[in-house]
Amino acid sequence: SQWLSKQSSADGGGLRTYAVDSNGRNLIDPQPPAAIVALARSELEKSPSASGIKRINVEGKHLLVFSAKPQATFIAESRRYFFGPRPSRFWINCFISLTVAALCAFWLAWWISRPVRKLEKAMDQAASGDLSVRISGTLSHSSYEFQQLSIRFDRMTETIEQLLERQQNLFHSVSHELRSPLARMNCAIELARRSPELTPKMLDHIEGDVRKLDRLVGDLLTYTRLKASVPDSDDVIEFDLCDLLAELTDNARIEATSHGLAITCDLPQSEILIKGNPQVLAHAVENVVRNALRFSPTGGSVRIKAWLAKERLVQILVEDDGPGMNPGEIPRMFEPFTRGSNQSTGSGYGLGLAIAKQAITQMGGTLSAKNKKPHGLAMTFTLPTNL
Repeated sequence: SQWLSKQSSADGGGLRTYAVDSNGRNLIDPQPPAAIVALARSELEKSPSASGIKRINVEGKHLLVFSAKPQATFIAESRRYFFGPRPSRFWINCFISLTVAALCAFWLAWWISRPVRKLEKAMDQAASGDLSVRISGTLSHSSYEFQQLSIRFDRMTETIEQLLERQQNLFHSVSHELRSPLARMNCAIELARRSPELTPKMLDHIEGDVRKLDRLVGDLLTYTRLKASVPDSDDVIEFDLCDLLAELTDNARIEATSHGLAITCDLPQSEILIKGNPQVLAHAVENVVRNALRFSPTGGSVRIKAWLAKERLVQILVEDDGPGMNPGEIPRMFEPFTRGSNQSTGSGYGLGLAIAKQAITQMGGTLSAKNKKPHGLAMTFTLPTNL
């Protein structure tokens, strides 16, 4: 019995040695299943020299000695695997597996977070003032979501860069426009001090520059107010566009006649009702009409026309016989302080069209321009109606 116990324990629980008597009873517990005993006897009868199966005689008793793996259960196998006499190989395998899994997880996390790190770095650059940073090219091999995010980031930085550039150009243009009349006023004051007899004449020059400065400041305030605010609901009313254009044409006819120009207005017989601020719309159309009168040659004409378009829209057309605009300059003509390179006449500050564009945008409409043949410029207002 002691020898059998040692044999079973030395085998680590994988195989167990049995010594069964003629009644099928094992000398030590546990008892082997009857099927295993029958199989061992059958194999011994087939081959008396079978390996691992012996028949011995101990103290007059015939014993069948053989080794067999006991019937395993999940709990028994788990205990043997985890806490058996030699579990070191299992724990080494666990350590290696966890190490490989940790390395793979680290690499995967690094690979997934790489676009995020690039985006974070680009945001830091943009926050520090470098708006020229672009990242869509560096994330072209990333996932679709990161590609779209990088494209939108580039679009955002480009827009902000353009806005800041326009703001800087606006400040530069304002300072330049203010410097010229102020310089003339200083010269006029100095001449008046040196030559008292020129004082009345210099005062006239100073008065003219003050009026220009006042007009410039007024236009700047109007443009800034239209750019920064939304229309007040109290100022939004329903009015007839035809009455507004007819009155505006009558007021502009005096200026047109003094410059040797003709102005006409073609309006439909029925009224065109729109909702908005009539003063804002009148200011916008008046700026465009005055611009047309300024650049039309003597003997030319300015034509105003309004009609109902499809999809509940109304359009206003203002045409002149001036030199038109360079096609490359048309997209920028509605920006503040923009003047055409071929327009050497006129004394405006380049704010009239910018104010008109912003006013129409505030009313939910659009303002576009195109050259007409053989010469001239056509400005088209498009506004929603109340039909």
